[in-house]
Amino acid sequence: MAETLLVTGATGFLGRHLLPALCRHGIAVRALVRDPEAHLGLWRYPNVTPVQGNVLDLVSLRRALEGVDAVIHAAGRFRFWGRDADFIPVNVEGTRHVMRAALAAGARRVV
Repeated sequence: MAETLLVTGATGFLGRHLLPALCRHGIAVRALVRDPEAHLGLWRYPNVTPVQGNVLDLVSLRRALEGVDAVIHAAGRFRFWGRDADFIPVNVEGTRHVMRAALAAGARRVV
């Protein structure tokens, strides 16, 4: 059985570089996106299935992780400066949600 990965932040800087590499290796990828209609370019990758969700929404993460073997967590807010309140929701709480959902789904790895 082929491994299936969930990639958070699939349309961000890191994610958009990971998807082609994962596809070249024949890995099935679920790309977590907040709005699939805004990222129609993901359909050009044969092994990528966009799934609607948000790292701040634990219910959508649990749904996206059903049957997933591993997670590459690349979602995060990045800026060189800013208020903590701008970073904590996604970078801290979002990561906490990804870890909880991955554990509940039985994912073997989170990177």
